[in-house]
Amino acid sequence: MTHRKTNDDSDQEEIDDDQQKQQQLIDALQSEISRFEHEAARVMHELRALENENLRIKEEEEKNAARLQELQELIQRQKDELAQIDRTLIELNNEREKLEAELDREQQLLEDHERELEQQLEILERLKEQLEHFQEEKEHLVEQRELIEREKQEIDQKINETQRLIQHLEQEIKEILQRIQAIEVEMRRIEQELEILREDIQESERKLQELEKQIQEIRQKMLNFERECDRLDAELTRISDLMNRISQTIDMKQNQKEDYEQLKADLQRDLEEAKQEQLQVRQQIHVLDQQREHLEQSIKPLLQQQEQLSKQLAQEESELRKHNEAIQQSKQKVDQKQQESVQVKQKEQQISLQVNTKEQEHAELERIKSSLEQQNEKLNGELETIQSNLVTTETNRNNCAEQLKQHQQTLKQYESELKTAQQNHQNAEEQLRQQQNTVTTAQQKLQKCQQKEQQCDQARQQAENDVRITQQNLEMAENALKVAEFALDAILAFMNANPLAKVVGLGLKEAAVRTCKQKLEGAKRNLQDREKALEKRTRDHEQAVVDTKNAEDTLTTEQKNLETKQNDLTARKRELDTAKEKVTDQEKVVATTNEQHRDLRRQHEQIQQQKGNKSKEIEKTNQHIDNQENSMKFIQNNITDLKQQQMKHVEQIQLLDQCIKTFEEEYQKKCIETKATTDRITTVKDTMNNAKHEIEQRRQQITSFQNQITTKQQAENQLKGKISNVQENLLMISKSVTQLKADLQEQKRLHDITSTQKAKSAQDLQSAKGKIENLERDAERNENDRRRLDRDLQKRHQDLMETQRVHGQLKHNLDQHRGEIQSKKYEQSQYEQRRSALIGSLDENRRKIRAFDTKIKETQRIIERQDRLKQAAENKVRDSEREVQSKRRDLDKLEKNISGVEKQYNDANNRQNKATSELSNVQNAKVDIGRRLADNDRNRNDRNATVNRLSHQATLKRNEIRNYKEKQSRYTLDSNENSSEDDQIERHPDRNRRRVQLKEKQRAQQ
Repeated sequence: MTHRKTNDDSDQEEIDDDQQKQQQLIDALQSEISRFEHEAARVMHELRALENENLRIKEEEEKNAARLQELQELIQRQKDELAQIDRTLIELNNEREKLEAELDREQQLLEDHERELEQQLEILERLKEQLEHFQEEKEHLVEQRELIEREKQEIDQKINETQRLIQHLEQEIKEILQRIQAIEVEMRRIEQELEILREDIQESERKLQELEKQIQEIRQKMLNFERECDRLDAELTRISDLMNRISQTIDMKQNQKEDYEQLKADLQRDLEEAKQEQLQVRQQIHVLDQQREHLEQSIKPLLQQQEQLSKQLAQEESELRKHNEAIQQSKQKVDQKQQESVQVKQKEQQISLQVNTKEQEHAELERIKSSLEQQNEKLNGELETIQSNLVTTETNRNNCAEQLKQHQQTLKQYESELKTAQQNHQNAEEQLRQQQNTVTTAQQKLQKCQQKEQQCDQARQQAENDVRITQQNLEMAENALKVAEFALDAILAFMNANPLAKVVGLGLKEAAVRTCKQKLEGAKRNLQDREKALEKRTRDHEQAVVDTKNAEDTLTTEQKNLETKQNDLTARKRELDTAKEKVTDQEKVVATTNEQHRDLRRQHEQIQQQKGNKSKEIEKTNQHIDNQENSMKFIQNNITDLKQQQMKHVEQIQLLDQCIKTFEEEYQKKCIETKATTDRITTVKDTMNNAKHEIEQRRQQITSFQNQITTKQQAENQLKGKISNVQENLLMISKSVTQLKADLQEQKRLHDITSTQKAKSAQDLQSAKGKIENLERDAERNENDRRRLDRDLQKRHQDLMETQRVHGQLKHNLDQHRGEIQSKKYEQSQYEQRRSALIGSLDENRRKIRAFDTKIKETQRIIERQDRLKQAAENKVRDSEREVQSKRRDLDKLEKNISGVEKQYNDANNRQNKATSELSNVQNAKVDIGRRLADNDRNRNDRNATVNRLSHQATLKRNEIRNYKEKQSRYTLDSNENSSEDDQIERHPDRNRRRVQLKEKQRAQQ
């Protein structure tokens, strides 16, 4: 027991030492494991990055594959499109050749039609020139006819105007004769009225004289009545005074008796004074009455003188009226002759103006004729120049036509060359398209070879990866076998060293060794299969590389051929462009020459037209010259006629001047006589006015004397009454009061009687005043009537003179109208002679016009027929031009279509080249992607191998640790746990590898 215990202690120490050493080894192994794990983690991180990159590359590979498929389909569609476009181009080129042939035929037909049209135009031009010549001749005749008709119309108008004027003058003569008859009747009536007015004036003057006498008589009665009234007033005053004195005397006798003597003495004194004063008044009345009578006696001679002067005035006025009538008649004669002279002078001036105007017109016509002759010479020179230009233009036109034919032939040659160049270009394009198709096929073959090479390379790389993985699996199987055998050897060694120890897991270890051996055999067989597959993939890849190289060589050769075809097409294009340029230039030359030919033809037509116009202008100028000469002859004839009329008017003016001189002398003589009569009338009127004024003054003096006499008589009557009263007063002094009272009554009775007489006298005075007023109104009315009659006499006398003037004017107008009628009839005969000559000229003109109308109609029918031929030729030319233009438009449209199709072909070819280039790029990208993917797979496999290696090494280290621990372990549980841990370690690499393969499958499915 002790020995055992000692042994056990020594064993325990050995075990402890061994455990310490093993623990150190375990710690070292743990450190190695940590390092391996750290390195494995780093490699796993790189592996995850490579896996992510592998995913991205696979996504890019999928996109590249889709784009590659899309481009392959696009290239196939473009190839089909190019084939379709190529077929379309062939059809269009065939159609173009057909159109060009048709265009050549149409152009040849157009040239034939144009030549035919030119011939028809030349014929038509000659006919038109002939027609224009006929029309010009006709126009010349028509213008002559118009001139003749215009002149005839003017002459007809003048004849009609002359006839109307003659009819108008004859009608006016009838009216003038009727007016003369009416005026003569009016003159007789006015003369009768004048005679009646003169008688009325004489009767009015007689009545006025009677009224003057009656007024004088009534005025004398008025004077007597006034004097009687004054006397009666004085008598009444006297009676009143006497009555007062009687009353005073009665009163005085009754009351104052002592005053009688004084009264008597006063009365005696008053009586003496009154008598003396009465004597003085009577003397004054006598003197005034003598003066009045003297004035009345002096008025009678004045009244007689006034009556004689009145008669003389009437005679002188009658004589003056006669003189005035004679003067008026002379004045009318002078005025008429002056009017005739003025009219004749006006006519002479008008004729002179007409002569001047006609001479100016003649000079203007002469100038115009000279100008027209110069213009005619100028036009003839211009016509010669135009004729020369016409010949030059015809030569140039013919030369240009020849050049045009040569240029057209050259153009046809160039067009033939252009067709050849187009055919060559078309063939080159066809060859280029075929070569492009060949290149496209080679590119597609190269692409397929590259794809196959890439696929073979990928398969080879995959086989290499499989071989590498298989080799790694083989190495891992060998390592696992070594580990299992090491574990089994360790258990067996432990059992040999500890026979009594109970070992657990020996069977498992043996089973693990057998399993590892089986796996190793499987890995070897798998490695052989993988190597065989790798050899096959390598051979396939090498064959694919050879095929790709052959395809690249073929593509290079075909691309060189394509470049040759492109160069050939470029050369053919240059030849085509050169041919087109030559055709274009020649077409421009032909167009320029054709335009020049057209310009020359138009210029020839214009010059021909100018020639025709110049010929027309020359003919018109000659016609104008003829017209001017005819107008000059006509104007010269008018000037001659006008000068003859002017001479007649000059002679008539001289005769009228002599008549005017005679009538003016007679008029002056009548004026002198009228002036003498007027002077006498003025003298008589002055004398009458003086006598009338003297009579009026003396009548005023008589009236003044009568008033003074009346005043003196009133004073005398008062004095008489005073004397009578004084005498009565003296008698009353001796009478008694009774007698005085009786006298007073008597005086009252006398006063009443006297008052009655005074009232009667006053009434008679008022009646006389009323009569005087009536007579004065009658006298004033008669005076107004006389003045009115004088005015009427003067007015009617003026009317008579005016009527006589009108009568003379009408007679003068009658003579003028008769003279104008004779003159107009002479003018009418001249116009009718000219009209007859014009009618003959007009008939001749119409005959010529009808002849030219016949020629014109015939020429127009020929022109119409030729115009129809020309229109038919023009229609042919237009139809040919339309056909040529239509063919050219079709050809241009076809060229545009060909250009468009070629552009489409080029665009499609460019797109195909672009797609092919892109396909090549995509294929290159695919190869690059395959290479990158292979690199990635290789890197991943390397990383997986590294991870497996590190894991395997870590497993080996863990196995060593477990073995060390198993040596230390004394318990079956630990051994079982270690065995279980070993199993887990052995299975760990496979689990890791399966996890990696699972991720790769997931990425492949994505």
